[in-house]
Amino acid sequence: MSGRVSTRDATSMVWVTACVVMALGIGGCGATGVALEPPVPTATSCVAIDRMAWQLPEQLATSPAVAHVRPVSYRYGLYQSPPVPNTDPDPVRNPYAGMPIDAFTPPPDPMTFVTAEVVEVWKGDLAAGQTIIIWQYGGLLDGVLTTECDAPQLADHIGQDVVIVLPHRHSWAPDEFTMDSSGAGMWWLEPGDDGGMLRSAVADTHPWNGDKDDLTVNQLKQLIADLG
Repeated sequence: MSGRVSTRDATSMVWVTACVVMALGIGGCGATGVALEPPVPTATSCVAIDRMAWQLPEQLATSPAVAHVRPVSYRYGLYQSPPVPNTDPDPVRNPYAGMPIDAFTPPPDPMTFVTAEVVEVWKGDLAAGQTIIIWQYGGLLDGVLTTECDAPQLADHIGQDVVIVLPHRHSWAPDEFTMDSSGAGMWWLEPGDDGGMLRSAVADTHPWNGDKDDLTVNQLKQLIADLG
């Protein structure tokens, strides 16, 4: 499938439209902009997302990469997914019953694209010093900053040391990933014994009922090593 993404650099007033390819339900192409003042939201809103509860061992086992990264910049964007076929003829269940598929376009999803430097790789084929782009649901739409309710925003932690599980790699762009927008599988890295302390990025108020405990760097590395 193909869709379209419009991106606006967080340090740019220039909009760019690029063609995208669906990858695990989301995808996009890179975009550039002129360094000017960042767009400032006029209001904020949040969306409650009902999601499955990943447990950490399962998340580690199925994800292509785990890395210590340092975000350096971000840009906002809108992902426009392609029409999704729905052949249910019942208008109660399907409000688009009877409409041709090309007549229905789903509303765009606000996205944030965070550029991050890889500091250390704990799983996968990334390399220290490599630059990657991390997609997170939430972004600027008509001046309103929309995010997942009670979810941490990676874009708010520019320059901070972050350890993150990257569950979805874009097949068309191997240096671009989609993170779990709830913050599951993401930790703030603090100096300390046992390699350092990892503070869970998932807020206590978030309805996520999977793993969101703090742990040490060596504990996480051991969990990865135990996967074989």
